Amino acid sequence: GNAANQKADIVTQCDVATWTADDSKVVTSQTSVAKAKDTDIIPGSHILYIWDSKSGDCLIGLPRAHDKLCPVLFTHPFDSTILVSAGADGSAKIWDLEAGKCIFSHLNVHNHGALENLTDRGKKCGYLDGSFSPDGLHLVLTDDSGRVTIIDVLGTEELASSCASQRALECDSTKAPTWMLEQYFANDYYDLFYDA
Repeated sequence: GNAANQKADIVTQCDVATWTADDSKVVTSQTSVAKAKDTDIIPGSHILYIWDSKSGDCLIGLPRAHDKLCPVLFTHPFDSTILVSAGADGSAKIWDLEAGKCIFSHLNVHNHGALENLTDRGKKCGYLDGSFSPDGLHLVLTDDSGRVTIIDVLGTEELASSCASQRALECDSTKAPTWMLEQYFANDYYDLFYDA
């Protein structure tokens, strides 16, 4: 009786879905949430599924990719084997879909920039949106603290070596200056004022 009631309070949902660049696969981000909590996922329930777009068959499941909802999911513009997932847990991951493994990971912690509350220093900031640059050499992510994270694909050795785009590897990748570790646009999330 009690176990059946607990299962009735659990809802599995698809958070987001995306196509690969060659349209051969669809990737979904799925979690199980307890109805009572509504936003917290059941620990260990997050799974990225890769589906064959023609047959509808599930090709692979990547369990425990994130600890919270994963609202950001997008693929590389040229290389259909590369996927980015970013979640409310502050984790951004780059996946090799052929190998079914994470090849790069970044934890978004608020260590730099303006703070409204000093207690927010060191807080994990959840990701809200993101995309690759049109040439596929950089990716950009926005977070719930109003910051932008830019990741240089060529700066990640694993990703650079697995990218199919050879012209990306021929480009010069210089290190960013230390002051560019994080950029915060404080006015991005200020209230709008209207002149009546």
